[in-house]
Amino acid sequence: PTTPSEPTTPEQPTTPAESTKPEAAYVDITVEGVAAATIGPDAVVKSVDGTVLTADQIKLILTTVTENEQQFASQAMALKANNAYYHIGLTDMAGNTAELVQGTIRFLLAYPDGTGEQDSFVVYHVKDNGEIENMPVQLPADGIVIETTGFSDFVVSYDIVRSADTTHNTDTDDVKTADMAQTLPYTVMLLAAFGCF
Repeated sequence: PTTPSEPTTPEQPTTPAESTKPEAAYVDITVEGVAAATIGPDAVVKSVDGTVLTADQIKLILTTVTENEQQFASQAMALKANNAYYHIGLTDMAGNTAELVQGTIRFLLAYPDGTGEQDSFVVYHVKDNGEIENMPVQLPADGIVIETTGFSDFVVSYDIVRSADTTHNTDTDDVKTADMAQTLPYTVMLLAAFGCF
């Protein structure tokens, strides 16, 4: 006689492992006037004749524009105390105009002299059609990181923020103190009201 075997439980179905395909990375492009720039994985840049350019065929160029030369619609922006004006564009390596038609490009702009990540910055993109876009920025130690879908004129508007240690001046601070001659009668009346006498 044989003994019955123990019942077996069916194996649980397995789900296929999730794809571990790495996220496409940004690729460096040549720059002039900025610290660094990278092109996004889905970005498409075309030359004026419609040729799609690869990352090694693209150059980002920044030109500083003086306040007298700028023709930005300043009244439409909430400008801070200090402003730097730039024209930023793309070219091919021969210097011919190029255009970002899809995706994004990130670039690192050095902080204006005497400023850093502790200061307050707003960046505006003044598009060719006159539209003004308030750009989101990141402020790492080495400069202002801006990610954009197009290029033309940019305004970096900033306030220099000083720490409390560097702005504290005891000679000029308005320190208010109580005059004991004026407060003593009220103190006595309060104590009397609570039956302390």
